[in-house]
Amino acid sequence: MAIKLVDLTKKYGDFTAVNNLNIEFEDNKLTILIGPSGCGKTTTLKMINRLIERTSGDILFDGKSIDDINPIQLRRSIGYVIQEIGLFPHMTVFDNIAVVPRLLKWTEEKIKKRVYDLLDLVNLDPDVNAYKFPAQLSGGQRQRVGVARGLAADPDILLMDEPFGAIDPINRETLQDAFLEIQEKIKKTIIFVTHDIREAIKLGDKIAIFKDGELVQYDDTQNIVQNPKNDFVKDILGEDSQFKALEFVKVSEGLYKDIQVFKIDEDLSKIKNTVQSNYPITIFVDKNNNYKGFIETKRVNRINDSSKLKSSLKKDHVTEKSSLYEALNKILSSSSTNIPVVTDKQKVIGVINLKAIFEQMSNKAEV
Repeated sequence: MAIKLVDLTKKYGDFTAVNNLNIEFEDNKLTILIGPSGCGKTTTLKMINRLIERTSGDILFDGKSIDDINPIQLRRSIGYVIQEIGLFPHMTVFDNIAVVPRLLKWTEEKIKKRVYDLLDLVNLDPDVNAYKFPAQLSGGQRQRVGVARGLAADPDILLMDEPFGAIDPINRETLQDAFLEIQEKIKKTIIFVTHDIREAIKLGDKIAIFKDGELVQYDDTQNIVQNPKNDFVKDILGEDSQFKALEFVKVSEGLYKDIQVFKIDEDLSKIKNTVQSNYPITIFVDKNNNYKGFIETKRVNRINDSSKLKSSLKKDHVTEKSSLYEALNKILSSSSTNIPVVTDKQKVIGVINLKAIFEQMSNKAEV
């Protein structure tokens, strides 16, 4: 569902929170709203589902004015996910997700199928998690439930106000990757507020940059990164904006599939006799071929104890859907020039290294 804001304005006395905003959010696209605190991002989001009323202007849903839509029906037809998640602590995961479908008087059979399907979608086993309470979940798990609840009534529109802002960096990247996979499947019109430019570039089909209640630049994400309108946009992008262009290149474009892999419980002496020094890193998996970690190959022969080998493994990795920007950050943080690439099922498919990343940077610069 396309959303169009026409001369949208919100004032609080003499203060103008949003000033004469004109923007159209494309159907089935994920649009990021970003800018400094107090720039009007969240205010805009809340006007769209009438949590707060506009001062003037109009909001159109597929050409129909918001004034011609019942406010309660409107809110129930729009998914809303916030940073604090807002799960009801006295309700199970199942009941939290089922809130809106029950308000819409769905049958319990239909609700159960929807809840279980959504838990599968956000990678939470419904048989394990459906009847837990929020306090029994990790922060990342609770946020996944929040996303599932936002999608419960199968809304055409999903509004997200810094949904991953309170999550630690490692789990935040995991949630971002999962959310990209979810959007590939559900194809909703999503408006997503964030303060994090990396998150904006990674997730957004389009980015809208705000300042003092006004729209500064609105364009496809890649166009904004490559053609910032002014110094304010350049400041938002940051000094390393040239590296952020790597967000548009997937790890798969620089993947090396020739790798050295051993089972973690294999006899250490056999590993040391078999390991080949021409591979910069040696990767280890468990008996089910799930990724366990890696170590620089030159260190393998210095280890004389299997338990020490296990404790020496670096766990760093990127997924096949990660960008080269993420891979570069992981490589730098792991103090290794190579890092394993795994699927979302933790199967190793190759490695990415600095050489491949710099080659891709050169290729993009020549285009």
